[in-house]
Amino acid sequence: MVFPAPSLRWLFSALTLLVTALTGHAETIGHWRFEVSPGLTADSSGRGLTLSPLGSPTAYPLPVNGPGSAFDRTLPQTGAANSRAANLGPPDFGQFSRSDSAIFRVTDFTIEAYVRRTAETVGTQYIASQWDFTNGNERSWGLGVGGSSPPSGISPGELFFVLSASGSGNTVIGSGLFVGLDTDFFVAASIEADNPAAGVVFYLKNLTVGGVLTSSIRENPIGTVHNSNADFLIGAYNGGGNRWHGLVDEIRLSNAVLVSVQLLSEIPGPLPVSAPLVSPGSGLFLDDVTVTLSTSTPAATIHYTTDGTTPTTSSPLYVLPFTLSDSATVTARAFKSGFADSALVAATYTRSGLTPAGTVKPVHARNVVDSNWSVGGETVDRDYTVFAAYREWLGPLGAKRIRQQAGWFKVERTIGVYDWAWLDECVDGALAQGVQPWLETNYGNPIYPGGGGSGLGAGLPVSETALAAWDRWVEALVDRYKDRVTEWEVWNEPDNSGGQVTPEAYANFFIRTAEIIRARQPNSRIYALAVTYPSSGPSSYVGRFFAVLAAAGKLDLVDAVTAHAYPQNPDTSQSGFVAMRNWVNENYYPDAPIEVRQGESGAPSQFQPSFALANYAWTELSQAKWNARRLLGDLGHDIPSSIFAIIDMLYYETVWNYKGLLKAAADKSVDYPKEAYFAMRNIFSIFDNSLTRIPDFSHTANTSISRRVFAYRKAVTGKTVATIWFSNATPSNSNALTPVNFTLSPADIDDPVWVDIRTGIVRSIPAAQWSRTGDSCTFTGIPVYDSPILIADRSAIPLATPLDDWKRENFTVPQSGDETIAGNTADPDGDGIANLLEYATDQSPFSSAASFAQPTIAVTPEGRLSLTFQRLRADLTYIVEGSGILDDWSPVATNPGAVGETVTVIDNAPGTPTRRFLRLRITNP
Repeated sequence: MVFPAPSLRWLFSALTLLVTALTGHAETIGHWRFEVSPGLTADSSGRGLTLSPLGSPTAYPLPVNGPGSAFDRTLPQTGAANSRAANLGPPDFGQFSRSDSAIFRVTDFTIEAYVRRTAETVGTQYIASQWDFTNGNERSWGLGVGGSSPPSGISPGELFFVLSASGSGNTVIGSGLFVGLDTDFFVAASIEADNPAAGVVFYLKNLTVGGVLTSSIRENPIGTVHNSNADFLIGAYNGGGNRWHGLVDEIRLSNAVLVSVQLLSEIPGPLPVSAPLVSPGSGLFLDDVTVTLSTSTPAATIHYTTDGTTPTTSSPLYVLPFTLSDSATVTARAFKSGFADSALVAATYTRSGLTPAGTVKPVHARNVVDSNWSVGGETVDRDYTVFAAYREWLGPLGAKRIRQQAGWFKVERTIGVYDWAWLDECVDGALAQGVQPWLETNYGNPIYPGGGGSGLGAGLPVSETALAAWDRWVEALVDRYKDRVTEWEVWNEPDNSGGQVTPEAYANFFIRTAEIIRARQPNSRIYALAVTYPSSGPSSYVGRFFAVLAAAGKLDLVDAVTAHAYPQNPDTSQSGFVAMRNWVNENYYPDAPIEVRQGESGAPSQFQPSFALANYAWTELSQAKWNARRLLGDLGHDIPSSIFAIIDMLYYETVWNYKGLLKAAADKSVDYPKEAYFAMRNIFSIFDNSLTRIPDFSHTANTSISRRVFAYRKAVTGKTVATIWFSNATPSNSNALTPVNFTLSPADIDDPVWVDIRTGIVRSIPAAQWSRTGDSCTFTGIPVYDSPILIADRSAIPLATPLDDWKRENFTVPQSGDETIAGNTADPDGDGIANLLEYATDQSPFSSAASFAQPTIAVTPEGRLSLTFQRLRADLTYIVEGSGILDDWSPVATNPGAVGETVTVIDNAPGTPTRRFLRLRITNP
């Protein structure tokens, strides 16, 4: 039945209040506000609500005291600012908010929200849920609204609950209450697990017309709701589907059945000033921290203290962001005449004792003898990327190998005619950068009947004509590149072909291809399978493949198995690889074990609706963290690893795959390097084959947060490098640090440093924060977060010189590695003129001090360069030149000033391009 509340609900409310009094008050498990979301209308009422996108915002009553009156505006699981997901309408569909599920393990509960639905969809739109459609054992509940073709028994626009008692079943319960379009509503639903007779209770209040709270009690057919481990999501279900189209705010989850007077829409009281937002939140900081305070109440003032005391109107008035150089607790409160004072907020900032020690020195691939690492250079064969665009970025990255697809169809567009020019460019261009290609033989060729297609999932060549043509092409491929390439992979993801390629068909095709390669290059290394994610070990596909090879006596054709994995949390992938490696070697290679290699994996840098790891709000920050954790997790399990991919890929000229380390422009050129490029470069610069994993390593820590810790020993010196990161969840967009105490054993460290792999920043660990006892080292207050950090002996980390840092600040990555531009030579362009680099390193490029005094370089207040020198001789010509890059100079001034004077030349008249460098030339007339 449906009736207004509380007029006809007094008895139910009284009974529930009695239950609450006997069992304890309701606790707010989570409360999310999105009032600072970009593009939303600010609420001038001071209540901080942002539902009304048009016209004047409506003032809706929010709690002043009691449950939910004050709460943390960050996600407690990650510390991430909770201000991104309120506007779920176009063009931002997909901006749902995700939280770790562990904190939401509730039985009795109430879910509330303020909503505005702006578009109709066919199926359903979820307001909030803990419902994983990808896992049949992790379904709990979801609150949503029916679309134009809703689930059976639900009408369009009807508020409903979907519930599961077992984690797998679906029970949809309609409310008989309807959420119309373009109208502000308060909605809520509750369920009492141990009292099915109490039913499922729904609430609805039309806020746009000032309606009354209406409730509906429906039968509870399932009893206790399944206690799921699924993520709690706002604006979608767990997989990111059935998203809310509109606005969502004030989502509150309580661990009890609330009565009407406890609901957010009903709590009375005077208007409070919106509590200040303190940014950043509490945490451990490496350097000075700049604190910003704000409130959404117009004309309110904020007063604060930095010693933890309660602020009053006599405390310092907040005007501008302020900087803290030492540890402090900032406490703030907002005030406004006629309003209740805001809730008190506080943030504690702890300054780390670690001191700057430099940055990781980039190591060019040419200078790496060997390493564990490959980078993905795939898809050039289908023109999704252009090799020439990223060639100069390849060597400076530092990966020692690149995975390239040989592309039969791109080589042979006309029967019997091979065009190798594009593949020559890929192979020779990589080798010139010091990077060794490994070539994958694929895909099919549609110019032959039964030749298969030219892309993933199109099937193997099957006709006799096509197979003979394949054989000829593989023979020609190996003959052409066998002096430069020794590693070959046969096909890509045959198990991802929609059933077109059976494991038996692939096994026979592999034997056919591998025998050609081995016959023409006896020293070749051949990789098999390239299968999709081995989540718990070898799939039946792998098992059936090896059964065919064993029966044929062809196991010797396989030197390694490759596999691909794209889990949401990168730290969940290695167990499957290890299980498959153990199974393969125990069953088929017990005397001479072979490798299982991670051949393709990487995260996107932004939301994308297709390809692996789709439908998630990735950022360049979370991509960098994911990639770093994936690679170092693989290394910690002795799995050779490849990161996918070097640059963003444009499929079919319409759909972007954003997994590149380099951001691609519309024309497929390099727009800029992402954070992930530099994170990978730092890994590749440190972790080459001079480091070996310490197998008997162990550690203890004073935190319960799941973490990964591995350690390595440096060749010759024996010094230790330990990798550490929090591994409990998908990488977040927060860089909040947690201080952790560690004991590492065995560990050989004399001069410890802390390294942030993502940024390359290196810091010294002071003597007060570490000690050594025997072969164990203990560290206190080490900053850790969900991206890898290192504790290492300084000698094991390549440290950048001042010159390296100067290059990084002034040149692009390819330029900084080009000695003709930014090299150490005094004369890069061969004109006999000293390089400005010598000024930067305090080396005098002049042989005769009698000719003039040492020039000095400065920057004017307008940001222009100035060069000052003494013009001492009349028989010489003094020429000031400017440059944007050091191999291209142009005159700025000739013989400025007068003989005997100190002369200052300022580069560029207004309106002319600003150059980055100046130099002085002195020549005979």
